[in-house]
Amino acid sequence: MAGGRTAAASGGDDAGKAHHQHQPPRASSSSMAAPTSTSSLLLAFACTLVVTAVAYSNSYHGKFVFDDLPAIQQNADVDSSKTSVLDVFNDNFWGERMDAHDAQHESYRPLTTLTFRWGHDIHGMNETGFHITNVAMHTIASCLVVVMTPLVIDAPTTPELVLVGSLFAAHPIHTEAVTGLVGRAELLSAIFFIASFLAYTRASKYVGDIKAAATWVAISVALATAAMLSKEQGVTVVGVCLAYELLVNCNLNPIALLLRARSAKGTKRPGGGRRPKVAVSGPSQQQKKDRSSPWITVSTGAVVRLLLLLVLSAIVMKYRVSLNKVHIKVDEKTNPANHMESFVFRSLTKNLYVTLHAWLLIFPLWLCCDWSAGAVPSVTSASDPRIVYILLFYLALAAVILAALRARSLPKTGDQPLWDNMTLDVHSDTIVVRQNTNADPLSVHLITDKPYIGFCLLLIIGARVLAGNRPLHWRSYAAALLALVVAAYSFRTHTRNEDWKDELSLYRSGLIAAPTNAKLHHNAAYYMSGEEQEHHFREAIRLYPPYVSAYINLGVNLAKAGRIDEAIETYRSGLAMHYKHPIYSTDVGVIHRNLGYAYMRKGNLNAALEQFKACLHVRTDRTRCHQMVQHLEQQIAQQQQQQQQQQQHSGSSKGRGSESRSGGDDGGDSQFREKVEHVGGERLARLRREKSGTMVMFYAPWCNHCRAMHTDYIKAKGRLNSPVVAVDCTQQEELCKDQGVTGYPTLRLLGETRQEDVEYTGNREADDVVAFVIDKTRRNRN
Repeated sequence: MAGGRTAAASGGDDAGKAHHQHQPPRASSSSMAAPTSTSSLLLAFACTLVVTAVAYSNSYHGKFVFDDLPAIQQNADVDSSKTSVLDVFNDNFWGERMDAHDAQHESYRPLTTLTFRWGHDIHGMNETGFHITNVAMHTIASCLVVVMTPLVIDAPTTPELVLVGSLFAAHPIHTEAVTGLVGRAELLSAIFFIASFLAYTRASKYVGDIKAAATWVAISVALATAAMLSKEQGVTVVGVCLAYELLVNCNLNPIALLLRARSAKGTKRPGGGRRPKVAVSGPSQQQKKDRSSPWITVSTGAVVRLLLLLVLSAIVMKYRVSLNKVHIKVDEKTNPANHMESFVFRSLTKNLYVTLHAWLLIFPLWLCCDWSAGAVPSVTSASDPRIVYILLFYLALAAVILAALRARSLPKTGDQPLWDNMTLDVHSDTIVVRQNTNADPLSVHLITDKPYIGFCLLLIIGARVLAGNRPLHWRSYAAALLALVVAAYSFRTHTRNEDWKDELSLYRSGLIAAPTNAKLHHNAAYYMSGEEQEHHFREAIRLYPPYVSAYINLGVNLAKAGRIDEAIETYRSGLAMHYKHPIYSTDVGVIHRNLGYAYMRKGNLNAALEQFKACLHVRTDRTRCHQMVQHLEQQIAQQQQQQQQQQQHSGSSKGRGSESRSGGDDGGDSQFREKVEHVGGERLARLRREKSGTMVMFYAPWCNHCRAMHTDYIKAKGRLNSPVVAVDCTQQEELCKDQGVTGYPTLRLLGETRQEDVEYTGNREADDVVAFVIDKTRRNRN
C-alpha cells in the first residue's frame, strides 16, 4: 500500500514486491500511455503537409513589408558580405549593437537572424525564397504538435491526430508569423519549444538511470536556450516542463491539498482542541479519500530532474539578462497601458488584451499586423462594458482549470467521458503515472503559454465531450464539425495572405480591424497620395497628438505641394506638442531642420538659422545642420554687408541699390524653375532607363554658387538636344542623400546606374557644360 492505495487499486498485483527486487530502468508516467502507431503519425503528417500547402499556396510572392524591412532588407547582419557571423551575436534583431546607447530594442534573436543570413547567401533578397522557408518551418512545427499530442491526450485516434495537425497548420492567426517574414522568430522558437518539451518527457522515461535522465534534461535546456535565442518567449518552455514534472510525474493534486488544509483548519477550536463533527452532513466518501491520499508524491529521479532543470535554466537566464546592457524605454505609443497612472485600469487594460487574443483564437476574423498605438482603446472607466468580457473570459478559463484538476479526484466511472481517474503503480522509489485520462492539467498550461497548441488540443477534447458515451454517429458529427473548422480556417488563412502582399494592402486591412491605431494611419498614408494621404496623416495626429513622425511627413507633403505656410504651421504644432509631451526615441531635430528649410523658402533666413541651431542641440546626426548654419551665417552676413553698402551710397547708387537682393528675394529661383525641368526620384529613374544622356544639377535655393550658375545652366539647356534637368535638394532631401550629394551645386551626366554617373567638375559656364555633355555622349555611343 502506498499513499493509502493498495496494490490492487494501483492496477498491478506485483507492485508491492518492487521494493525488494532489483529492476532495470523502466518508463515513468509519460511512457505508460499506449504508443501511437507509426502509420497514424505518418498519415497525420501527410494531411498536415497538404493543409499547409493549400492554405499558404498564395503566400510565396509577397514583398518585404512592415518589420521585414528593418529586420531583413535593411539589416547588415543578413548580408554576409557586410558583416561577420560574430556581429550577429553582438547585435539585436534589428542590426543594432546590444550595448549601443541609442538602441531601440532589446530583442536578441541571433538564431533567427542566422537563418535570414543563410537564406540571403542562397537566394539573395528574393522574397520567394524567404517565404518558402517560412512555410517549411511552419509545417515542421505543425508536425511536432502532432508528435506531442499523445503526451497530453490519452491514446489519440488517427482522426484526432490528423485534426490536431490540420487545425494548427490552418489557423489564420499563424499568417502573422508565416506570411509575415519577420515572424520566422515565432516559427523557429516554436520548433525548439516543442522539441525541448519532448526531450524533457524523454528524460522522465529513465527510472533508475540518473545519467541518461540528466543527459536528456540537459538536451531539453539546450533546446530551450535555442528557443529563447530565436524569440525571447521561447524560454517559457521551462515552465511547461516544470508543470509536466509536477502534475504528471509527481501526481500533484491541488484539490487534495486544499481539502486537507480546509479540513485541518475547520476542525480546530479557537481555544484549542477540536470541534465536534456535525452528524447531519458529514464529508463524502470521496472527500475522505482525498484527505487521506497524498497531494504529491516525489521520487528521487523527479528531484534530480527538477534540480537540474532549474539550475541549468537559471544559468541560461542569467546569461540572457546580462546582455541587456542598455535600459530601453517603451514609449506611450508602443504600449499605452504601461503609461496609465491608475493600477486598476492599467491591469484591466492589459487583461483586455489577453481576452481579445483569446477571442481571436476562436474567431480569427479581425487580424491586424500591429495592435499598438491605441489599436485597443484603454479601459478608463468602471462602466466600460468590456470589463464584463474580461470577467467572462477568466470565469471560463477557471472552469476549465478546475475541471482538469478535479479530474484527479473523481472516481473512474462509465459516465465520466472527459477526464478519467489517474491510477498509480508503485515501483521502488518511483511513482509511475498511467494516464487513463483524455486530457490532464498540462493542456491548460499550454493554453496560457502557447495558446495555439493548447487551443487545438482543447478542440479535440471538446469533440470527445460531445461524443462521450453516445452512439457512434455522434463521433462522426464531432469529426465533421472539426473538419468544417479546418476548412473555414484554411479559407481565412488564404484570404489573409493577400493582405500581406504589399505594405498598403497590409495597412488597409489593419485599419479595418483597428481603426483607432494611429500608427497604421501614419504608415498607410506614406504609401498614398493626394487628399487621401493628407487625411490619414491628420487622422494619425488626431488619434495620437504627440505623434512627431506624422507632423514631419504631413509637413513634407504640404511643402511639396507648395503650401509652405501650412507646412510651417504643422511643424510648429509638432514642436509645441513634443516639448509639452516628449516621446522617447523621437528625433525632434528633423522637425527643426524641416522648419528651417520651410523658412528659407519663405525668405526668412534669420528664422531658418534659429531652427538649424536648435537642430544642432537635439539631433543625433548634426552634419547637415552644421553645414546649413554655416551657409546661412555667410548668406546673412553678405546681405548685411550689401545693406550697409546701399545705405552708404544711397544718394548715388539708387538704381544699383534697387537691384541688390533683400531677404525676401528668391535670387532668380522662380525663373530657374520655369526654364529648367525639376524632377523627383521616379522621373530620374526613368531618365536613367532611357539612356538619353541626361544632365542633372543637384542644388539648393540658398546656395550662392548655385544661383550664380542658373543663367549658364539655362543657356546650356537651350543648346543641348538631350534632357537637362535639376533637383532641388531642399525638397528632395532623401533623393539627394541616396544619390550621394554632399555639396552644391553637383552636376552629373546620368548613367544607367548611380555607379555609372559621370560627375562634372569643370568650369561652370554654358560652353564648358555643353562641350562636356557632347563629348561624353559621343564616347558612350562609340
